[in-house]
Amino acid sequence: MQISNYLRMALMLNDNQAYTFRQKLLEMITLALHDQGLDKSLTIVELIDEMNNSYGLSFSDSEIIDAINSRNSKVYCTNYRSVNDPALRRYSIRPEQYDKLENRLDTGRISELVEEFIKSNPELGLKKKAFLELLFRYLYSAFNSNAHTILMLINGGKDGIDIKSEDFSTEEKEAINRFIYWDNTEKDDCVYKMVSCCFDYCMMTVRKDNSVYSTIFHKKNFYLDANIIFRLMGLNQEGRKKVISAFVSKCKEAGINLKFTNYTRLEIESTIDHYISEIRNLGYVCIMV
Repeated sequence: MQISNYLRMALMLNDNQAYTFRQKLLEMITLALHDQGLDKSLTIVELIDEMNNSYGLSFSDSEIIDAINSRNSKVYCTNYRSVNDPALRRYSIRPEQYDKLENRLDTGRISELVEEFIKSNPELGLKKKAFLELLFRYLYSAFNSNAHTILMLINGGKDGIDIKSEDFSTEEKEAINRFIYWDNTEKDDCVYKMVSCCFDYCMMTVRKDNSVYSTIFHKKNFYLDANIIFRLMGLNQEGRKKVISAFVSKCKEAGINLKFTNYTRLEIESTIDHYISEIRNLGYVCIMV
């Protein structure tokens, strides 16, 4: 899958209320038709080829027809009255649906966030176009890595999809880390959406609904580090607390156990002691003055 296709898929799957396999498939069918533009329609066979070639997803003709004929479908047949053979029927989306998707699939806000980040960190000497390409490459690599892990869990430890490792230079890692830890709530939400779509992608790959989420991760242990715990406490910006709180709620719904190690506890206690000491010293200096 090309990075540009991954970005559109991530925006498509993360901005809807699709919970079942059929609903997600309908979203992907709509995306594939949108990719063709307004003046082109596709047959069922062409739809199968398009989703396989562009997004690495394989579906049968019956699965696609079932999704197109579902209640919430906005896909329509352009030659229904003139063609009786289902194999020759062509499908498209209407202009209003196309325009709506144009706005939904616009990556312009990501570009604006990158521009804000570069202005806030001039010492990095980053160029907007080059950093955008680096960021998209990183997000795509993270998506692949997470997808591989989830598929391994779904398949009970059997081999999943083949993932190519992505190497980043020391300078690239520094720039990416600075962006990831940049204090911006909208950026946090954007990065989460770009990477978390891998779960929907995996559910479509194995043809399962979101209910399998609880089965896969039930009674699994997630270990939180000190930074996550401090954010959950609300000590590092309120917006970040909301993001982490939502993550914790999702874990509880899926039956995931949240834990921390003794080393993390020591790090938290040490950090708190350090700042208490600084506050006391500050008060002592004020009294002396």
